[in-house]
Amino acid sequence: MIPRPTLLLTLLALAGCAPPGPVVSAPPGGVLLEDRFDGENAGVPASLYHGFRKWRVSGGAVSLRGGDAASPARGLYVSLDGSPDRDTRLTSRAVLDLAPGMYQLGFAVSGSGVEQTLSVGVARWRARVRVPAGAAFREEVHTIRVRHRERGRLWFEVAPPGGPRLDDVVLRRIAE
Repeated sequence: MIPRPTLLLTLLALAGCAPPGPVVSAPPGGVLLEDRFDGENAGVPASLYHGFRKWRVSGGAVSLRGGDAASPARGLYVSLDGSPDRDTRLTSRAVLDLAPGMYQLGFAVSGSGVEQTLSVGVARWRARVRVPAGAAFREEVHTIRVRHRERGRLWFEVAPPGGPRLDDVVLRRIAE
């Protein structure tokens, strides 16, 4: 007989579903998810990187960049390189348990060679961020009101051909 956890993971894999990740919640002032990407891949940049500890990559490609002339003091960051024919999505491994209250999502974003729109969401909340071609890193801050308990993953997505760069992601609960 197959043990229940193994059977569940096998059924999820056959259905094309990812197994559930850890569920994370936070009290007011607490952080649900934070990633500066500097600890990824032992701090070494990498093309076509999929080994994220806190994220899954789907659709197109992403690269781990850093220490370059464009942003020498930034450390590592994610380049949403994209794909010629599919959206590229970076999704948190953790399921975020959002109790009713106010949350703040902050992240740094910069542009590549073409203007792009970066879509971002968590649970039922969604936003679109215009990223001009060649723009330097800038901080984006979004306040999210949750009226009823929700669960979901944080995600960032870009349509072909891709290109925006992402860093310093923080989601925190700021008030009840």
